[in-house]
Amino acid sequence: MASPEPTTEVITIRHLLRTVPLALAAMLLAVSCGGGEDPAIDVPEGLPTDTETTPPAEVGDGGDLAKLAGAWAESAAKVTYDLTSGTTPTQTMTLYWKPPSSWRMDIGSDAGSTIIISTADAGYVCTGVPGASTCIESPADPSAQAPIPFAGLFTSPEGILDEIETQTGGADLEESSATIAGLDATCFAVSGGTGAGEIEWCFSEDGILLRYSVGAASTAATGQFAMEATEVDPRVSAADFEPPYPVSELPSGKG
Repeated sequence: MASPEPTTEVITIRHLLRTVPLALAAMLLAVSCGGGEDPAIDVPEGLPTDTETTPPAEVGDGGDLAKLAGAWAESAAKVTYDLTSGTTPTQTMTLYWKPPSSWRMDIGSDAGSTIIISTADAGYVCTGVPGASTCIESPADPSAQAPIPFAGLFTSPEGILDEIETQTGGADLEESSATIAGLDATCFAVSGGTGAGEIEWCFSEDGILLRYSVGAASTAATGQFAMEATEVDPRVSAADFEPPYPVSELPSGKG
């Protein structure tokens, strides 16, 4: 007698976030300094592997895009991006990424930079100016100080996942391949979704976000914005999340 047909569990992005196994070889805050090995990404139970034959994923049900975005929510990396926004000159941002609770953004150059650090224990906003560099401890969400649009998408593991879940519903999703920062990337572009604009996400095979671009009619409606990786390093250390300059206290307001 023929075996019963296997059933395929529909994996939502929210379910994926809860079930993707933690796959970091180097836990950032568990060491005092130094690097770690490349993060190994395990395929969550229930997701198709290369040896399985499954129907193509429908838009909005997860599929490869959800799997890669889920890996990004679990993987540590240091990634340098080129940022473009409308007619603004290209900037450089280095993102130190250690989900679920630690991230750092360095935006600018040696002539002047903004450094924003957030961990489970503290947050800092730093300005790098020759001869007058300083950091201030931030009692509020430091991501609000980031001088780039859509900063909140890159300051929590849920940011990209939430956007993907919102934007892919009822839209056409196009998949393509690219080489970004020397790595093979899988790209997913959506147009005509909830935000009515075009958004593209590109991930490496182990889930590192290599490109993010959004069109003028997007969720935040702030015009064209894109970030593309130029360098990727899977090693981060506890020292990366220490203030790089002396910390000044905020005025207490007391007379």
